[in-house]
Amino acid sequence: MPAAKFKLSGTSSKQSFQTAVSQLTYSWQKRTEQYCDYRLDAKTASGWLRIKQYSNGTLYLECSNNALLMELTSLVPGQPKQAAASAVRQTHEGIQTITGHGETLRQLPNGALDINGVYIGTDESGKGDYFGPLVTAGAVISLETKLALQKTGIADSKKLTAHQIAEAYRQIKAVIPPPAIAVVSLMPEAYNQKYEAFKASGKNLNDLLAWGHAQVIETLLSQNPDCTQCIVDQFAADRFIKGQLGPLANAAHIYQTPKAEINLGVAVASILARYQFTEQIKQLSAEMGITLPLGAGPQILPVARQLAATKTSSRDSQRQSPLWHVAKLHFKTTSQL
Repeated sequence: MPAAKFKLSGTSSKQSFQTAVSQLTYSWQKRTEQYCDYRLDAKTASGWLRIKQYSNGTLYLECSNNALLMELTSLVPGQPKQAAASAVRQTHEGIQTITGHGETLRQLPNGALDINGVYIGTDESGKGDYFGPLVTAGAVISLETKLALQKTGIADSKKLTAHQIAEAYRQIKAVIPPPAIAVVSLMPEAYNQKYEAFKASGKNLNDLLAWGHAQVIETLLSQNPDCTQCIVDQFAADRFIKGQLGPLANAAHIYQTPKAEINLGVAVASILARYQFTEQIKQLSAEMGITLPLGAGPQILPVARQLAATKTSSRDSQRQSPLWHVAKLHFKTTSQL
């Protein structure tokens, strides 16, 4: 059976993983097991999943197939102690490879893919934030833009301050032409509507994330016909994004890999997405007359409760609260209000 082991150091890492798991639409059964803080089991149409969080920090994941294991693995914060088994990863004579639509790329020692020619990088922001939109961005990286951006020291947005992200955003926009950039921003109201529609049809959050990536990829492919490669920061099993892609994107070679921000194109996409997210959080804060905090932990509850207590004149009782317009309501946070 496919399994993976990780070491989560500190309470924040454990809470981050638990929060991410709680956002999945599986029906988890909580069980007690010796030496474990908790154990969770779930059964789905495609198999079963098991999570064991040991008191010493060891996180053990076990699933009936590689696709489900990759879905759980994508939620684990930090660098894994032991890599998970994956249908898209192979090892041959010490060289790790990633397969995308029948083509294979070598993975370099630093984790970057050995990709040649023009390619698209995509990433999203806001997935773990209760307030604000879900923003997915992508950029086409040519040899010319690669050389120009490497001189600026562009890095993954998670490693940058808000000021550095704003400066990096300015540099990216100065180097990459508009047809080579695409951003899809799903504001909370539209996000909640789409999430409800996906859930009603038996889909989950990963399908929604895949929808955003697919929209960006297809836009960029249509505007850049010479580009046939794409690197996606992997958030779940391949089947999710493949299920959202149309004929145009299905003709391209799409490589999904964890920690993909090591690749310049994905790092650029992460900055584009995070900048747009923070700007729209500012806009929503101004509209509400209150600063909307980032994240999804206990620190956001006071603001969420304040907004939840305010009613509007809407005739739809489920959508009376301002939270419908500023928050992702399927988060566990909503049930804590």
